Formats: sequence, C-alpha cells, structure tokens
Amino acid sequence: MNNEKILISGSAGYLGTILVPNLIESGYQVTCLDRFSRGIDNFTKIVGKNVEIIKKDIRKVESSTLKNIDCVIDLSARRKSNNSKINDTYDINLHGRTNFAKLCKEANIKKYIRISGTSAYGQQEEIVDEKSKLFPATDYSKANLDAEIEVMKLHDEKFKVTCLRLPSVFGYSPHMRWDQAVNGMVKNFFQTKKIIVNGKSHRRPFLHILDFVNACQVILKSPEEKISGELFNVGSDDLNYNMEMLAKEIVNSIDEKIEVQLNDKPDNESHTVSFKKIKETLGFETKHKIKFGALEVYDKLESGILKIPND
Repeated sequence: MNNEKILISGSAGYLGTILVPNLIESGYQVTCLDRFSRGIDNFTKIVGKNVEIIKKDIRKVESSTLKNIDCVIDLSARRKSNNSKINDTYDINLHGRTNFAKLCKEANIKKYIRISGTSAYGQQEEIVDEKSKLFPATDYSKANLDAEIEVMKLHDEKFKVTCLRLPSVFGYSPHMRWDQAVNGMVKNFFQTKKIIVNGKSHRRPFLHILDFVNACQVILKSPEEKISGELFNVGSDDLNYNMEMLAKEIVNSIDEKIEVQLNDKPDNESHTVSFKKIKETLGFETKHKIKFGALEVYDKLESGILKIPND
C-alpha cells in the first residue's frame, strides 16, 4: 500500500476520470477536488468510492481543506465559458490556479505537479523545446502560461513544483473532450461519414490519455533531483502531425469509407515539439499511437458506451 496522499484538482474532467482510478489501483490515497457539475454519484460510479471528495470551486478553497496532503496534481482549467456571457478564463486558469498553488504551499504540501499545455508555443516554424520562446495566441493559452510562470516562482526546497506541458490529448474517457482534434475527427466521421479539416497544414503534437497517466506515474516515482523545479514537454517526437496527415491516419485506422475534405485556413498555433528532455531525463516513452486512440473512440461510439453529444 502506497501511503502517499494525492489531491487531484479538476478530477471530474476528461483527464481526471482516467487518472484517478489508475492512481487508486497503484495504491495511492486519492482526494478529488472539483465542482462535480455532473454529480458526485456519477463520478464515483466511474472511479469507485475509495476516494475522498471535496466539492468546491478551486477559487473558493481554504488552506484547512488541504491538510495531510503530500502531493497535488492540478488539472483545473476552464476551456471556454460554456455559452456564458462572462469570460472567466483568466479568473479560473490564471488567478484561481495561482492562488490555489499558493494555498498548497501555505498548507506545507511537499510536491505540486502543474498541468499546462504546448499551446504556449503558438505559431513557430522551427522545432520547439522547453527553452524556446513562447507565443500564446488565445486567452486560454495566455492564461495558462501566465499561471505556469507564477506557479513555478513558488518552487523552493519545501514546495517542489514540476510543470508538464501536454500536447493535444486524445483517446477514450468517460467524460470526453470532443474539441481535441483526434476525438473530434472520429466523432464527425461517426456522425457524417466525413472528416472536414480546416487547416491541412496546421502542425500539432498529440498524446494518448493513457500516456498522460503514465507520465504522472513517472513523475510521482522519479527522484526529486530530476523533477523539482523542472518543466517537461510530455509526448513523443513521432506523434507530431499536420492535420492532413492526421486525417489520413484516422481514415487508415478505422478502415471504412470516409470522405476527407481538406481546407487551408490560417493557424496561429502551428508548431512541432521536441520531447527529448523527458525521454532522456526520465526515460519516458509513449506507448499508444493515433490508430489505437481513433479505433478506441470509434468502437466506444459504435457500441453506445459513448453517446453522440448534442452540439
């Protein structure tokens, strides 16, 4: 039994509903912090009841809530305002997450794993790595980068921060994100027998959700001197694709007649990412390719386990 107590914020989302049961299976004691907009019962049916639940907005957490926690994995993020007239991207992703990290430090939590994104690199022609200049182009990527910078400033000997920049994550989760490229293309094919590519030359890196989980496991088990105060791009060099290549890979994976419509709309977040650092420093390698994830999501749609969302 692993005695390490881990709190996961944003635990009821796309990433959390896969990460939480994996950590429990590995023996960690897991506390789940979320607003649980789909309901706590819905969440515990997915991850099991062997978790502690804190139903709270990340902006309203008190330090007393964070007692007896060894490590935090911060997944909290607002992607969009869900038809709200109020744009709270900065309020949650920058101010909320930064203040939450400060509370974690005040609560004497030893380790903080901050999940960020490679969208911070923006539009760049050359291959980028952790030392490259950053050109975030959207409110979402700007707020996440600003929070990443502020949280990394909190790192010291007593509060060890590690930041993971994730590419576009794909693959099955009980709480799907359909705005991710692979998942969205598979869903569109399932609905219409067609994949429409807006920008065929756009370049993006990709990461299967199970490889994200594996990366978290690697970080949790790595020696402190290798991860403390460090920033890692998480992924594999061979999972950098342009959108035309990606669509063709999905077509070949599903092996059904699919119409692909290629357009060439300009893009302000086109980039190719190097994942050399995490491989050489921690020995991390991905195990799941586009074909695996595309078939996984398609099969879940076909079987009815995943329902077609009401757009």
